[in-house]
Amino acid sequence: MSLDAQGNNDVRQISNPVSRMNGLVGQIDGFEPELEVVRARRLAVNKILPVRYKIILSDGVDTILGLCGPRLSMDFGDGVVREGSILRLKSFRVAVLLDGVTKVCVVGDFAVVIE
Repeated sequence: MSLDAQGNNDVRQISNPVSRMNGLVGQIDGFEPELEVVRARRLAVNKILPVRYKIILSDGVDTILGLCGPRLSMDFGDGVVREGSILRLKSFRVAVLLDGVTKVCVVGDFAVVIE
């Protein structure tokens, strides 16, 4: 379980969660940041691969690149989630891209806090 600076386990009270996410790599358990979808774009895919969305998430200070799998991408395609929505990331992991610097948040599950 993750704790904030005061030892509380209410992770929504942690200031600047994107900065914390950028300092981590791998699966993060017990940490459920609430972030705004600043940008959402459907990735160009061929007819074999399922639809995916690339998103940019913000905590109001910093941003992180995100990627949603096919099941979650349906919420973007159906208009349930759009730019400006606030998401609580319930399951995610942070990965480093091939350039060795850029980090991406691979979203496994989320809840829509504000549509």
